[in-house]
Amino acid sequence: MLPDEILSFERAQGSPLFERMIFLLASPESGAETVLDALGCLPDVVAAPVPTNLFVTGIPQLLNVWVAIDDTERQHGLEALVDQQELLWATRCMADRLFEPLRQDGGWIVEYSPDHIAQAEVLAAVYPDARLLQVVRDGRDVAARLASRDRANYRFGEVPDRMSPGWLVRAAARGWCADQRSLNCLQDHENLSSARIERVLQEPEAFLRWLAGELSMDVDDEAIAVAVAALGGGTWDLPKPADSRAQVMVQVLGEDLLEQYGYQTEAYPERRRLAARVELGIDGLGGRVRQTRQDLIGRMEAATARLQALSQQEQHR
Repeated sequence: MLPDEILSFERAQGSPLFERMIFLLASPESGAETVLDALGCLPDVVAAPVPTNLFVTGIPQLLNVWVAIDDTERQHGLEALVDQQELLWATRCMADRLFEPLRQDGGWIVEYSPDHIAQAEVLAAVYPDARLLQVVRDGRDVAARLASRDRANYRFGEVPDRMSPGWLVRAAARGWCADQRSLNCLQDHENLSSARIERVLQEPEAFLRWLAGELSMDVDDEAIAVAVAALGGGTWDLPKPADSRAQVMVQVLGEDLLEQYGYQTEAYPERRRLAARVELGIDGLGGRVRQTRQDLIGRMEAATARLQALSQQEQHR
């Protein structure tokens, strides 16, 4: 069980990286790597050259033993040994030691790991002073790309021993929706912002000047121009994947998310939406499936009756 506190502001001020970390939070195929490269072009900003995955396989496991459930009244876990703030501070110091060598002359560090979005609550507990920038892409496009066979190396939780047909498609759709919903607990976080990658590529200069203003960066026009070029200079368009089941599944699972981020929903035929719900195994669908089957049987019986009536008319002639 994780600690129920976050690192206090007073403690965080003692960090050498206080208010100097920028974490990009995004699902794979959302364009975060492009944003990372562009931010690394700004003066006094260093982009981490590789994903650290620090909040994927390291820190969550450390903090998750704060309370260990046991059937006795005796305390188990780190709560028996240390105060919550002491544990969070020690964790912050450890993370700082890994990040600090990247920094140059007191500037910023920007980092992106594909799975950090799913651990955003833990990240924010250790780095409450960091800037969290969510990079969003239309989930239907993300799922369609992740569901292609050549991207099967991406992790979507635990891979089954024997993958059933369509497992990758379902995992891609569920993964994007779960990633975005993982940020619901941080909606009141004052340092969390969201940027749609489609808008970023259309208006890169506006995005960069906005972010520089948010971070109180002193950035001249020449530096902005270099970063704008890294974002395509406003000429890049994201390719639209071919129509696929994954896109319908995302809209079935996360229509509210698409609307929240300003994406227009598609008028998929009801049969495709129903097929997606069946494949996803959404609860409460049995009645609709039975009704649809009965409607189909009724239409077939009516068509058969009409054919029989026409046949009898032909025989009487």
